[in-house]
Amino acid sequence: MQTKMKTLFLFLQLFFFISSFTASGQQSFTGKIENATLDKPAMDIVLFMFGLDNPVKVGTVDEKGNISIDFPEVLPDTIAPEPKEIFATQLPYALFFSCPDITSVAEGTVVYKGGYFSLSHQNRPWAATLFPVSDIGIIPWLEDRYYQSPIIASFYEVIYCEQNIDLITLCKESISYTENTIDMEYQYTLRLKKGFNLIEYKIEAIQETGISDTSPIPSVVTISNADDMDAILWHAKYYYSQFN
Repeated sequence: MQTKMKTLFLFLQLFFFISSFTASGQQSFTGKIENATLDKPAMDIVLFMFGLDNPVKVGTVDEKGNISIDFPEVLPDTIAPEPKEIFATQLPYALFFSCPDITSVAEGTVVYKGGYFSLSHQNRPWAATLFPVSDIGIIPWLEDRYYQSPIIASFYEVIYCEQNIDLITLCKESISYTENTIDMEYQYTLRLKKGFNLIEYKIEAIQETGISDTSPIPSVVTISNADDMDAILWHAKYYYSQFN
């Protein structure tokens, strides 16, 4: 009987741990910079969600390129009210892919767009940008969406929510170009929790615009909570070679 009670107790502990982890979202995970070199020092991983003067630390990377992300439960006390007010927005305007149909669904929400992860060193406050992607071939398009072409792949961004937000909907719209009309389809399956959330944008189809010198655009995209951290490739774009 005592053994059964201990087993039940351990099971309940595990159950509540898993439930708590799921409710608060993916708060801690690890990875590795796939293009890491041994000549780079350990650095902080930050989000410039309130501008370059107010970095929010969310993790570290060591000299070997090993990443450790640990989102804080709340925003740092060092962030003053003024930048919060400046950068506060509603969910539709914080998403990389948005459409008019979701404006009313998320009306009244308060979120902060975290954007990409960045590396910060004491001598180089913005030393590099970290691109979390499923295929590094999508990075040129992320840097220049007008002249570069997208590919079938996923990329990831961070959003901080002031409250829980559910956005489960399919949004369809058409965009007309001179010689072509593209039907767009965005499938949102977002269950965002109060605090930091990592969002996956999965490009599933691409169409040509029919305009010369203009890159094709994603036409079918699924937007959801990131749930497979092992699928993420971390690619760093360094802006400095010296850190002394």
